[in-house]
Amino acid sequence: MLPVLFFVAMTVHLGPMGPDAPAHEPQMAASGSTVALTFGAGHAIYFSSSHDGGGTFSPPVKVAEAGIVPLTRHRGPRIAYAGNVIVITAVVGNKAEEGGHAHGLPSDGDLMVWRSLDDGKSWTPGKAINDVPTSATEGLHALASNGKGLLYAAWLDKRGAKGTKLYRRRRLVVEKRGGLPVARRLDLRMLPSLARHRCPGPNGGDVA
Repeated sequence: MLPVLFFVAMTVHLGPMGPDAPAHEPQMAASGSTVALTFGAGHAIYFSSSHDGGGTFSPPVKVAEAGIVPLTRHRGPRIAYAGNVIVITAVVGNKAEEGGHAHGLPSDGDLMVWRSLDDGKSWTPGKAINDVPTSATEGLHALASNGKGLLYAAWLDKRGAKGTKLYRRRRLVVEKRGGLPVARRLDLRMLPSLARHRCPGPNGGDVA
């Protein structure tokens, strides 16, 4: 007799966050059986977590709000664990870009970072990762962690009006000082210029 395995698919709905604020661009990170989720809706970034491997999720908590939060074509918040710290990054701005390449992007975009030391219940005020203000207008970025406190962020940067370049920053977020983890800047480097870059195709991913 062959063993038969049955799997039950469960759907957890977390959006929309309002009549004109559907939930877009979800990203997840896991630490053991705990799953952290971030997504964007309207002009805000949200966080939710699951402590049963994704079976159930907590009510969404608003992490931050801005005039413009790009949530199309693979743009949106990113999330990672750094030890016991949860980190969320996103490109935000206040002034809309104009022209055929706008895609709902800000003309004054910054790559911001927010941290939570209490499992996502509260979040620190946002700080810019890009050291040249309003240079992260392209809206595309990535975040990675080694799980022990070392984080890497990479983003497309338009500083100097000399085309789009790829920058990255490495940050240690769990250095102990006074018993609490704090952020410490380690370095900022520019990778070779991108001779060309093509926008990714539309991403219709909603949170469901």
